[in-house]
Amino acid sequence: MENISVCTSGRTKRRRVKARVAEHIRDIFSVVPDVPHQLPHDAACSVPSWQNSNDVDHVTVVTSRSDVQEDCSLPDAVGDMGDALTDVVDDMGDTLTDMGDAEGDMGDTLPDAVNLDEVLSDAPGDFDEQEFDRWQDGYDSDDSDQQDSDTDTRRDYNLRERIAQWACTYRISLTAVSALLKILLLYHLDVPADSRTLLSTPKYPEVKTLAGGSYFHFGICKMISSKLKMAAMGLNTALLTLHVNIDGLPLFKSSNMALWPILGLVKELPDSDPFLIGVYSGKAKPNSLDEFLHDFVEEMMKIENEGIWYNERQYTVTLGAFICDAPARAFLKCIKGHTGYAGCERCTQHGVYLQNRMTFPNLEAQPRTDVSFSEKSDEDHHTGDSPLLRLKLGLVSQFPLDYMHLVCLGIVRRLILLWMQGPLTTRLPSNVLNAVSTRLLSFQRIFPREFSRRPRSLSEVKQWKATEMRHFLLYTGPVALYGLIPSNMYRSFMILSVAMTFLLNPDLCSQNLDYAEQLLKSFVKSMQRIYGAFNIVYNVHSLVHLVDDARQFGHLDNVSAFPYENYLGKLKKMVRRPLNPLSQIICRVGEKQNLPDVLTDDTVPTLHKKTHFAGPLPNRYRQCKQFGQYHGKKFFISNAEGDDCFEVNGMVALVRNILLSPDGDTFIVYDHFEQVCPFYEYPLDSSYVKTFRVSKLSGHLGVVELSRLSIKYVRLPYKEESVVIAQLHSQ
Repeated sequence: MENISVCTSGRTKRRRVKARVAEHIRDIFSVVPDVPHQLPHDAACSVPSWQNSNDVDHVTVVTSRSDVQEDCSLPDAVGDMGDALTDVVDDMGDTLTDMGDAEGDMGDTLPDAVNLDEVLSDAPGDFDEQEFDRWQDGYDSDDSDQQDSDTDTRRDYNLRERIAQWACTYRISLTAVSALLKILLLYHLDVPADSRTLLSTPKYPEVKTLAGGSYFHFGICKMISSKLKMAAMGLNTALLTLHVNIDGLPLFKSSNMALWPILGLVKELPDSDPFLIGVYSGKAKPNSLDEFLHDFVEEMMKIENEGIWYNERQYTVTLGAFICDAPARAFLKCIKGHTGYAGCERCTQHGVYLQNRMTFPNLEAQPRTDVSFSEKSDEDHHTGDSPLLRLKLGLVSQFPLDYMHLVCLGIVRRLILLWMQGPLTTRLPSNVLNAVSTRLLSFQRIFPREFSRRPRSLSEVKQWKATEMRHFLLYTGPVALYGLIPSNMYRSFMILSVAMTFLLNPDLCSQNLDYAEQLLKSFVKSMQRIYGAFNIVYNVHSLVHLVDDARQFGHLDNVSAFPYENYLGKLKKMVRRPLNPLSQIICRVGEKQNLPDVLTDDTVPTLHKKTHFAGPLPNRYRQCKQFGQYHGKKFFISNAEGDDCFEVNGMVALVRNILLSPDGDTFIVYDHFEQVCPFYEYPLDSSYVKTFRVSKLSGHLGVVELSRLSIKYVRLPYKEESVVIAQLHSQ
């Protein structure tokens, strides 16, 4: 009897094994004289007895001792065949041959021989070959075999899905993925040979030529439905609010080619990322707003009337806000830009031209309304009719003044540049700027892990990103500037810092709106007094209107451009070469949409990391495991500097150890500061916004449950003490 070699591929191996085993047994029963009559001495593994009307007594499977499994079981394929034969071959004896005590491993080698000498010697009749054929024809429908086949299919698909997800996540080129697939095929893995098949890359997208460039519309319904598919289980409302962002995105430094994507975000979906509604590609911005927005407006009008149906449930979708920078808002609303005399979007004042710039000194001008805008009460403000007027959208109230561009990239950067290269009356000495930079750099090593960008020197301020400007305004600036710049400049800066802290803090925003408005007006006045009236430009003036957005939308991060800017960075990386950038984006987005929603993974996310035995470990918790890090959804906690400062039971404390009990509960070992006092008292007591100067640890350790940590602090060194500031953001 020949030995059957088994293919190393899981799915192929099982198919071939099943076919060869059936043929093998069939040959044994049909050609009796060729079957060996002697059982090798080293064979030792028992098999289940089969009973049949033919009164067959014994069946013995022979293999070498080195190939016998420790539990004396046959390979899965042979075991499945034995189960199937049980349905046909009954009454084949009550006893097994003496083969039950061997140990080893069957491996991938099939049985060498079957001894039927005793079995057939007493058989009263011939083997019913027709019945065996009927059994073989119906074998594939056996339940156990079908489950085994389904398992193989799921395993193969799971492999393909994981490769596809890996390729999309890490932006692997199609050429590299195809090369990987060809390598995997050499090992008989069931994967396609081409990356486009694996990733289901879209073919021949319908790109329109319009407005001086190319445009592709992904669709509002399609993209929202894909988001609902991933989050429908946790969604308890049928009312969805759609926020839209439109902005220009230059692609290359050596070319004028740019993208104008239309991005959407549904506020009710938890942890939802922006998605593409449409993309325009051209060497300039669209030369026709009507053509650019036509598909969006038509589909949105239909959605406003009919809603969206998904999974037999109707969702009502309303436009919440258009979140754009000032030039994009002017383009979409068909109004004068921020350098025009009637450039203010919120009030009707006429600008004043000073020192080659347009200023808006009046803080009490008559406000604009949605009705006055649609009626064009101020004709100087308009340049045409916006197609967005056809939608249920207020072109004043629902176009918030994005604080990322207005405050972070606008006012904070302007202040720093005034200190560095402004008029002599406001320019700071180089030694002061160097001292500020030194303090900023000293904060790098202890900055919280949630902040991906560390503080940089003022000499690099022109390369600072919006998040770095926000860090300077809320966290590092108040400490780095303290005692170094003139007091009037510092007080003015702190007015802006405290006002923005109120507007960005979800817990303090709603009850402090009037006070924040007073602070912002005070800042604009101090800006005029300290830096000159010619600096009351559009950005500075618009601060007095910023509180109106907080009254309508809540804290300003609800209508911030930060998530859209992050997505634009990812969108830009989808373009891998200058030729046909729009087609590349369509393909990359299509590939991501074709990925499975959830890939099953047997591993459980690890929350506790960096096991250690250094303590401190109180006696009552000797059975607990010790860790240096905890990766929670709300906080990242560590016993290392930068991520160790929290509010515990109303005290400012440092994390000394992280414990995991045998029951799975997490405990925090902490030491609290004894001396805690406000860091500043102007424009208010800093303790109200959770900013303190702390020193002198108590030396007494306490242990609390993880849930008792309520606030994470940014802890910055100041002289011999530390300043702690409540952390509002996670990036």
